[in-house]
Amino acid sequence: MGAVFRYHARLVIGRFQIWLALHRNRYGGRWGGLPWPQSRELGLNPGNGARTNATTTPDTLGTALSWLVPTTETVTMAEMAVITPFGFSFEIGRFLTAWRGLGATRAQFYRNEQKPPTVAAALKAATSAGFTFDSIHGVFGEHLDPSSPDPEHRTHCLHTYAAEGELAVALGGPMVVVHPSCWNPGRREMTREQIEASSAVRWPHLHDFMTRLAEIGGRLGVTYLIENQPMNCPLGHDVARLAQAIRQIKSPHIRMCLDTGHAHITGNVSQALHDAADVIAYLHIHDNDAKLDDHRMPGDGTIDWPAFATALRETNCPATRMFEVFYDEAKVEAAAARGMGAKLAAWTASQLPPTT
Repeated sequence: MGAVFRYHARLVIGRFQIWLALHRNRYGGRWGGLPWPQSRELGLNPGNGARTNATTTPDTLGTALSWLVPTTETVTMAEMAVITPFGFSFEIGRFLTAWRGLGATRAQFYRNEQKPPTVAAALKAATSAGFTFDSIHGVFGEHLDPSSPDPEHRTHCLHTYAAEGELAVALGGPMVVVHPSCWNPGRREMTREQIEASSAVRWPHLHDFMTRLAEIGGRLGVTYLIENQPMNCPLGHDVARLAQAIRQIKSPHIRMCLDTGHAHITGNVSQALHDAADVIAYLHIHDNDAKLDDHRMPGDGTIDWPAFATALRETNCPATRMFEVFYDEAKVEAAAARGMGAKLAAWTASQLPPTT
């Protein structure tokens, strides 16, 4: 009976402290004098943008939520970022401001290759909305195939991603997302057996590409993030095998970007995180129905987000959670207005920025 009472008492206190974190700015400053269990102090890893914090009072919704995690281990809470789609139909300033309402503070640069912004214009758009770039999404498509059997084409890809690395440095976010293979013509999907057969001959070529790319990364001070793919590419659907290939390079300049939407289409997202946690340096967060890669808001598809949050805590993954969601500005604003930021933080074990 006593154990049941303690469980429910803890649950009520935890929910109250979440409420305090959400309403702190409404009543002005912190609420002092409330007990904050020493066993739940957070030592946040300063790597990958996470803040170092070891206080006994809740500073954000993220820390309040982390107190409810049933573990005595330290939990790393990472910051939230968002894609910035330049050269499309989005009004970048409004788009970023809407995402700031959901808790994002950083941005991944992404552009329409036919209408790219200047570096100065991109930086102005981000800083005006209170964002900084932490990375860029490198160019990709049918025309770029880093695991191609053609050595001349792989060299062409290396030159392309060296230039992308220089752009990332100029924008202040020295990480570049790289697809390990091209899109099939017309984004044609393949069966798992077809992809595994094509991958078998491609892995040595990807190894060659990543080995040389690591040298470029070392020269530029850039980390290249190899992203898992859905079923429309000849290599990249197998997260565990891709993680193994990255480990073989043995370089801090070659890491993984785990894409949750792609992993959902090809398998189990939480298992993918466990399979590759030691090489993951960045996360692309979005949802889908396990069939169409349509980049929905978490909760609008069929990914089990509570299970994913548990996997993030179990692996203590410090990677930035970047929301690769292409909803229009009004839809994002509506999500922020109904408090979606709290769910996103909980589902991705993220730290929301302090309210003022």
